[in-house]
Amino acid sequence: MDYARTLVEHPKWRWEPGMRASYGIATEIVDYGDGAPDVRCDSGAGGWDWSQHHTLDINHPATKGWLLHILREATGTQDACASWLGGEWRLYGWIGASALGRFATEGEALAAALLAAWGHVA
Repeated sequence: MDYARTLVEHPKWRWEPGMRASYGIATEIVDYGDGAPDVRCDSGAGGWDWSQHHTLDINHPATKGWLLHILREATGTQDACASWLGGEWRLYGWIGASALGRFATEGEALAAALLAAWGHVA
């Protein structure tokens, strides 16, 4: 599954400043009321890009921090987390988390957990 694309396309998704996107770091999110907030990204080279359709980097440290925060909001528990065990990432902290499986990256684990918490069916 393309977790990044699936997250961004989900109706409950929201961009937050500092998340890593296709053209750099999300610095500003503007909602014009059309249901698809625009994300302003700084490329770091003085370039800016506005788009509703940025690709999310789920393995960037700042993005993972936001994914964890949003996951904890969605599950209603501060215990939700991904842990490295035996060469793979596993999910813990709320009923059903361990049933989601094992993942190659922490970003994938957090994304899968967030989609599950939102009721997404793969």
